[in-house]
Amino acid sequence: CSVLEPPPKSTAATFGDIPSFSRRLSEEHSISLRRSLVDGLDMTADELESSQHRSALARLNEISPAIDDDLFQRYVGACKGDTAKALTRLEATAHWRQANGVDRILEEANLPHFFTLKKHYLHCLLGRTKDGLPIVVEGIGRFGRAVTAFRQDGILPDHADQIIRQFVFHMEYIFNVVDTSAYPQGKFLRIYDMTGIKLRDISDKEAVDLGYQMMQMLEHHYCERMARALVIAPPIFSTIW
Repeated sequence: CSVLEPPPKSTAATFGDIPSFSRRLSEEHSISLRRSLVDGLDMTADELESSQHRSALARLNEISPAIDDDLFQRYVGACKGDTAKALTRLEATAHWRQANGVDRILEEANLPHFFTLKKHYLHCLLGRTKDGLPIVVEGIGRFGRAVTAFRQDGILPDHADQIIRQFVFHMEYIFNVVDTSAYPQGKFLRIYDMTGIKLRDISDKEAVDLGYQMMQMLEHHYCERMARALVIAPPIFSTIW
């Protein structure tokens, strides 16, 4: 990975030769030489790190074609500049996308329970903000009653994965069709409408677990995608928070 051309063969010095070579020079010249070598290594550190990142991204892209430099930059932002942590999280996302067929989800002719889920639970694209962000609305206040309807229609408990999959479908549609802007754009505004939520809704473990899975998925696999979140009609009881 050296970016320096070696000196002529007769005068070439390897890293192992440096101590004996330095002793033949004046102390001042020796210190200057060491400093130049260290400076040279520092200058190539960023290039080496960049090369390692490109190699890692190429490997992850073979797992999921959605993994690219733009997605990497989003994960670096989510990890506060920690590139190693970003690559670890990105690798988890690559395997998650591969295991769940996320890269092909928009090609599916139909999701099995698409219209049933739409009927019972409000989740849609409403338009755009004045600054161009897609607006996603979710009627979370009626989620508990929607879960009851899902049970009656036979979606729960055996097809909970289809509810999650529809959530993923919406995310993929937004960022592959509605807004394909590169980072730091390519984000959305989410509105949580909590109208009608009851204290009993949060006592339904299945509903709470399902909602938690959706939130976790957004946090883990759609980093730096939500620009802002607005809550409409928040409950007055503190337990929900």
